[in-house]
Amino acid sequence: MLDLTWSRIGSVSVVRDITARTQAEVELHRRAKELAAANHELNRFNNAMVGLELRMIELKKQIDDLCVKFGQPPRYRSVRSLITDCRLLVTAPPRRASRFAISVGRATLRVRVGKSPKP
Repeated sequence: MLDLTWSRIGSVSVVRDITARTQAEVELHRRAKELAAANHELNRFNNAMVGLELRMIELKKQIDDLCVKFGQPPRYRSVRSLITDCRLLVTAPPRRASRFAISVGRATLRVRVGKSPKP
């Protein structure tokens, strides 16, 4: 601060405590690293599971080929026919309630499509 003769008579300063902000930034960076590590691990797990699933489909195709080769009916439905069945369920719902069953190997998915019952 200056007086009328331009002599210094005092000073003004502003001080802000940024401890909380600094701690929040440190915590944010720590959490970001944790999330990045977790995301990486989830991606690794997902890639492994997709790889296993693709291998299972490949093995099922080989089993079906061997069954046909030895005169037996295939044990597994093809993936293409399963996808076609699912598309039919989604794209062409009936006007009234109907039930569908999709079987893959020993597993069966039962679906009811149509109007829901009145409460």
